[in-house]
Amino acid sequence: MTGSIGPKNKQVLGAGGYNYFQGNFIKFHNDVPLTIATTRLYVGAGGKVNFIVADLADYDSCTGAFSYFPISSNTINVYPTTPNPSRVASSVNSPLDTGAVFLLELPVPTPGNHVLIVIADDSAFLFRNNNVAKNPYPLGIPGVFTITGNSAINTTTCSDTTFYRKYYYFLYDMRVTLDKCASPRVAVQAKSPAPAVITRVGNLLVSNYASGNQWYFNDTLIKGSTGQYDSLKGPGRYKSVVTDSVGCPLVSNEYVYTPGNDIGLVVSPNPNHGRFNVQFYQTSTADVFLRVVDVNGQLLYESQNPNFKGSFSKTIGLGAVSSGMYVLQLEIGGKKYIQKILVY
Repeated sequence: MTGSIGPKNKQVLGAGGYNYFQGNFIKFHNDVPLTIATTRLYVGAGGKVNFIVADLADYDSCTGAFSYFPISSNTINVYPTTPNPSRVASSVNSPLDTGAVFLLELPVPTPGNHVLIVIADDSAFLFRNNNVAKNPYPLGIPGVFTITGNSAINTTTCSDTTFYRKYYYFLYDMRVTLDKCASPRVAVQAKSPAPAVITRVGNLLVSNYASGNQWYFNDTLIKGSTGQYDSLKGPGRYKSVVTDSVGCPLVSNEYVYTPGNDIGLVVSPNPNHGRFNVQFYQTSTADVFLRVVDVNGQLLYESQNPNFKGSFSKTIGLGAVSSGMYVLQLEIGGKKYIQKILVY
């Protein structure tokens, strides 16, 4: 099965323009396992673009800071589709740019609410619609895949919860594929199996089904975790999908484990003059990688802290940099955080 998601082209929603994007994301919901196969992009300047399907671990709607658990990713090379390629931000929506279809091949194996993060690693410029007159969300195929919003925020008014409706990000005439088609109808005797229920006992989660379990953490399958018990791995959402005796999936209740506010990442002061302090707390030993890049993806600062555990505090000076937005990229044992930094 295949289907098309989003506007057919960039003219549908009106105004827009090209810019360099790093860490902006699209919110979506899928009701079935699927693959985001292709999309039409409008490219103002060529380069590499990293697409990441992920679950948000936390999100600050006032600053735009977020962390996430990656599910799948793909980095593709994009080429200019506009007749006048440029690496200068513009607000031109020319019909002469007809775009091009690019292969994404991003699996989304579990139903739920996810995000698609877009990071232009190599100064690629993409088109997005802005000043959209009428709220376009949600849009898609109900019961399969719908786009529900994006990461656009009103930086001056934190309470503006509808600001994102003025924007549509990047992906036009997107195609999704389902891994399995519906089987022919077969008459069966209706049964009402007992609902799947998980409870916490100490540091363990226990299913009321002795077999047939598959445990999930933040809607992501935990490989090899198929027993009646599963241990808590950290803050997040846990559930079990049980395959019963006749092959039907039973989704358990969701257990939300919240021991604290994640790592407590703090960047201060923010805004600043190019000098700031980074603080967080890591409860278990992990390799820590810290980078700061500018809006063109140029690396300004990098540090590595192998086998780190405990309180982290480091003052970073970017030197003589111009005013504007910069991005802190933090990776701790495979988990990634992004914090935008304003220099004035």
